[in-house]
Amino acid sequence: ISSDIAHFIVLLINEDIIPAFISDELAGKQLVDSLLGNGIVYYNNSIVSTKSVYDNKSIQPLKLSKSIVNALSSSQFLLTSVAALSTAITSNIVTLLDPIAALSCEFIEVDMSLFDSSIYETNRQHRGQIASANTLKTLLEGSKRVSNNNILNHVFSSIPQSNGSIQD
Repeated sequence: ISSDIAHFIVLLINEDIIPAFISDELAGKQLVDSLLGNGIVYYNNSIVSTKSVYDNKSIQPLKLSKSIVNALSSSQFLLTSVAALSTAITSNIVTLLDPIAALSCEFIEVDMSLFDSSIYETNRQHRGQIASANTLKTLLEGSKRVSNNNILNHVFSSIPQSNGSIQD
């Protein structure tokens, strides 16, 4: 599935909107219906009209080409659903990487200068690493627990390299 479809399914899952499937044989068609704003979904522990939920949440349904509709409708639904759910779970976990790392850095009292984005702009010109370093620095800004005398600084200095690559 394309990244647009995967992101849309992640949005639905995060909003607790789950496509409803009546039968295995129709699951692909029912998934397509929910992406297009038709059919039914599970929402607030009830089966309701997809259109009413999208209208209530101001969600614009996807616009899918006929070939994508045919591919999703006729393909093995299990593979599509596993890919979508894996993407949703991974996406949600990845958003927590920098905040968890910042909490660890604060607890260990790591030096904030390790996350100076100029280090990454000069030496490791990777968009995700620069973004991660900036996020960590922002999250740690104003903390009274960061220092520059920690023996573990070298261990934590690689966080933007790891988190940035994963986030990209």
